[in-house]
Amino acid sequence: VFGRAAAMLNDCYENWEGEEFSERLEAAVEYNQKLWSIVQSELIRADYPLPADLRKNLLRMSALFDKSMLEFVYMPRREKLKLMVDINKAIAAGLSKGV
Repeated sequence: VFGRAAAMLNDCYENWEGEEFSERLEAAVEYNQKLWSIVQSELIRADYPLPADLRKNLLRMSALFDKSMLEFVYMPRREKLKLMVDINKAIAAGLSKGV
């Protein structure tokens, strides 16, 4: 899911103002917002089965993602997408390695 989230944002980054850009961007933003909302709601559960320090780090990363997304929504600029792509790729890579 994080790979898909990264790919959707990266497509918008690579094809800024391309064909059907607005629709692709809207879909990517919505998908990412939903994904990160689910992640946050799971991580704040007291019984979530991850070590507290890992949960804390993931929550910090999610806060950075939220801040970046909010800034992007209010002032869409191509370069702002790169950080969100990189965060999603890092999470996807960590999950694929079982980290």
